[in-house]
Amino acid sequence: MSAQALFKQESTIKADKHPEPVADNTTPESEVERANKEQTTLLSLKKSLQKKKDFPAMGKNMSELMQLEQGNDSAEQLSEIILRDQSLSSKILSIVNSSLYSQFGGEITTISRAVVILGLKQIQSLSISIMLFEKLNNGTMTEILRSNACQSFLSASFAKKLTQKSKSIDSEQAFLASMFHNLGKQITIYFLPDEYKQVLNLMIEKGMDEESASKRVFGIGFADIGQYIACEWELPKNVINGIQAKPSKPTVKPATIKEHLSQLSTLTNEIIEAAGCGNTERANNHLKLIMQRYQASFHLEYNKLMQMLEYLQHDLISYCESLAIDYKNNTFCNNYLSFVKHDFTQHKTPEKKDSPVKGEDKVVSQKGFHEAALCFGIAKLSGLLYQPFELTSALTIVVNSLHRGLDCEHVMLLLPDTDKQKMRAEYGAGINMGNIMKQFGFDIIISDDVFNTAIENQQDIFIPDVAHSPLLEKIPDWCKKTTLPRNLLIYPMFNKQQCIGLLYIDNALVISSESKKALDYVNTLRLQATEALIKAI
Repeated sequence: MSAQALFKQESTIKADKHPEPVADNTTPESEVERANKEQTTLLSLKKSLQKKKDFPAMGKNMSELMQLEQGNDSAEQLSEIILRDQSLSSKILSIVNSSLYSQFGGEITTISRAVVILGLKQIQSLSISIMLFEKLNNGTMTEILRSNACQSFLSASFAKKLTQKSKSIDSEQAFLASMFHNLGKQITIYFLPDEYKQVLNLMIEKGMDEESASKRVFGIGFADIGQYIACEWELPKNVINGIQAKPSKPTVKPATIKEHLSQLSTLTNEIIEAAGCGNTERANNHLKLIMQRYQASFHLEYNKLMQMLEYLQHDLISYCESLAIDYKNNTFCNNYLSFVKHDFTQHKTPEKKDSPVKGEDKVVSQKGFHEAALCFGIAKLSGLLYQPFELTSALTIVVNSLHRGLDCEHVMLLLPDTDKQKMRAEYGAGINMGNIMKQFGFDIIISDDVFNTAIENQQDIFIPDVAHSPLLEKIPDWCKKTTLPRNLLIYPMFNKQQCIGLLYIDNALVISSESKKALDYVNTLRLQATEALIKAI
């Protein structure tokens, strides 16, 4: 993640309130409060960096490396800086002897030889990227840090390839500008992991986007934090200018090299982040939107972009192998490699067999499966349920976690009315939920429709392909017209044989066999919602 809530603005709402999604539905802060948070965040990070003795040294070495210019003694100076760090030296030699640079032939055994063969600027860029990874490669959120490091490296490699034939933009400067684009986020995750979890919490509970959530917690966005750290380390202006927030509006053609590098940095990071989001269909759609937003600045053809992304997978694997990153078990790497290997010209016919879910029989597709969001929601609820809690908060977490985790269109939690004669949607997450929830409900009667069947038989019902399902006629017309389900899942909740709630999920990417992990998570959240409802009775 990340990668985790990239492409849709979410709204988790109570029925009849806030009919449309909102990015930040918490109480507004005053400018003074936000300024105080910003000051506290920057001072905390500055103190943390100073306490960690190796960070000031790394900043100094980075600054020295970036300021080296081509000259008679530049190769010697570069070698001297690199050789101060034995680990850095060995990793550079590992990378320059990998398949990433196999075109040069023969083994490179010394740093000075690497500089001669590959050139000053390439070794500069490699050294700086390795320095950053080495220092941000552990801590309480190692997996997220490593995924972000891989994403930053691939964005940098992409920027370099886009500018290799440019007469005005230095490709190594482009590499560094893109590499440091997410510096603020990386430093924050490393030094302030608990506060970063609050950012994730706001995204899960309140449906906020990352930028809004960051400002709510820290009083400042990740890009501004990154610029602050880069200035503290006295990094070059071109690198600092590359650390910018994503543009929300269409870009205009850059008039200067500074503007070009800045836009290139955000473009490449957005594209790589989208490709590694873990949802093939949504990534594909979002890449097209990104290209539209940047079309005035960069001419990118979709087919050529896909070819470049596919080619970059080799850079990613070589980078991981050289730095001992297990890319097969890394979230970002898995998502990215899955995306570039997907054949967009083929369309698989959905599974047509329908049956009640029995744990191992049916599953939700890994393509739309964001495990981190589900895990985070479950962990949050686990802590919440063993202390005094508000039912609204607990059930809000349930529907929002399912919406993010399964990447579906609609999630609703229906509750019985006071007479227990009718089920109504009370909590939901998705698009246009205010209007949909007003229309979503049914009478609890003896009927063979899918909702009453689920309650009567205490069954979980999963229909992977509504249009071709023999159960099509069992789906009430009011449901078909309201949500237009292509697939759906119905999970009733019981207490002493009495139905106390029902989860409705639709339009997730689904398959019928491979892994039951996603439905296991769904069942866990259903059980937690049931527990919350029972405790509230």
